[in-house]
Amino acid sequence: MTGAEVPRVRADLDAGWLEAALRGAGHRVRVTGLRVAPTDQGTSTRIALAARFSGPDAAALPERLFVKASLSHPLHEVMAAAGIYVTEVRMYQEVLPTAPVAVPAVYASGYSPDDGRFFLLMEDLTARGCAWGAAGQLLTPDAVAGVLSELAALHAAFRDPVRRGALSWVRRCAAPAGSTTYAYARRGAEAVCAAADRAGPAGEEAGPESWMAAFARLTAFDDAVRPTLLHGDPHPGNLAFVPGGRPVLADWQAARRGHWAHDVAYLLASALSPGDRAAHERDLLAGYLDEVAARGAAVPSFAGAWDAYRAQMVYGLLMWAATPEGSHPAKVLAAVTQRFRTACTELESLTALGR
Repeated sequence: MTGAEVPRVRADLDAGWLEAALRGAGHRVRVTGLRVAPTDQGTSTRIALAARFSGPDAAALPERLFVKASLSHPLHEVMAAAGIYVTEVRMYQEVLPTAPVAVPAVYASGYSPDDGRFFLLMEDLTARGCAWGAAGQLLTPDAVAGVLSELAALHAAFRDPVRRGALSWVRRCAAPAGSTTYAYARRGAEAVCAAADRAGPAGEEAGPESWMAAFARLTAFDDAVRPTLLHGDPHPGNLAFVPGGRPVLADWQAARRGHWAHDVAYLLASALSPGDRAAHERDLLAGYLDEVAARGAAVPSFAGAWDAYRAQMVYGLLMWAATPEGSHPAKVLAAVTQRFRTACTELESLTALGR
């Protein structure tokens, strides 16, 4: 998708590769110096670059860049098969440039259909004072309200049938039997039940088949609505915060078309302590609905929105319970999964799905 080869190992990230990537994306520059920082690993490989440029477009590029790629990643085949890498590349190339949300600037990108590898060459958000969130981090209710404002803008914009029509390639959040997501949910259901004695009351009366029946009902519920564009994975580790500015939504690998309540429930359960969630969720949900309405999109009654919010907690619980430790540290997975378990219990999510 650009004039540069998709890098496969860290050694590929040299000055020649960087110059080819930028020139392939239309930037008329030469790379005159490059320093490559240590590797950070998540669902993909992330590496900071410090570069010097010459040429007509040199002044338009920052000296600090950030590469996100699938370099020798232990979960590469699983992630590629799930379609998350090509999804993120296409989101940054085709959708996000005109979306009404704050996102990182991307200067070049590429995807190899032969082996599912990808890269994004992005701005280093820390260069403009952004603070990255972290998976498992707890946010304040005010910070969550700011993120909800971004999600409201996203969801309202893609209720427009013209904009929504350009998203036919984006997968639906609904996950029928036989899909990768459905298999992942089953793994999560088994993990939820196996950990019930150790991790609290959620699920103590529900075996794996009860959770999967609820997941099937959630899929039918999602499939029946007119979808909007979802971030899909808006936990704190996929967010950056600008001092005095709008929150930045990053990591669009899990972007989906689906029910707006997916993003809202996922954010609140993953980012707030159970106490803060319980104390503020009604006000936060009402504020989100007000913002969507202010942007000209139709909104449901609060009662209908509340039931949808309760139901969507099941998705987050099963996905986090199924997440392998190679994606996040074990203590982070345990903490976030427990927040979703508590939410499912307190909000009676299985009941909301007709248990």
